[in-house]
Amino acid sequence: MLMKRVYCGTSLLLLVICCSCEGVPTALCLNFESGCSGQSGGSTQQAWQIYVAGFPLDRVDQTPIAGTDGYRGTLAVGDTVSFRLYHVLSDRVGAAGATELPVRTWALTDSHVASVSRGADGAARIVAIGLGTLLPLVANDIPYSEVYACDAGNVCRKVTEIVVVQ
Repeated sequence: MLMKRVYCGTSLLLLVICCSCEGVPTALCLNFESGCSGQSGGSTQQAWQIYVAGFPLDRVDQTPIAGTDGYRGTLAVGDTVSFRLYHVLSDRVGAAGATELPVRTWALTDSHVASVSRGADGAARIVAIGLGTLLPLVANDIPYSEVYACDAGNVCRKVTEIVVVQ
């Protein structure tokens, strides 16, 4: 009897670990590669979106960068911007229910273009100090090569290039 329980338990564990979220009710699926998360009885895929937001929307070009789905943002030397790290279980960035993640450290890959400090509230405070390109921004030792500019209704634009100009 004990052997039968061990066998059934092992089979169920393998089903849960090995399943893909494709075509399988996600309530049965723990997909360690894609971040899928189950909803009882559904087959809708949702993934954890982790993203950096806070770039001013009025500083984002209206047309995407040629050949990409990202937009160019522009800052002038002396401008200050605050960024925060968020996560949300959704198929889109900026969806309702986003939660701010705690950040221990913020960093930049090029300290000649901007300086970064961590505010008491955990946000990154970026000050543009020289000409050049700002991204990637590093939060908790993870580089983010894109940031988001969102409006009050949480409609966001992906900014894949931030240029600091005079």
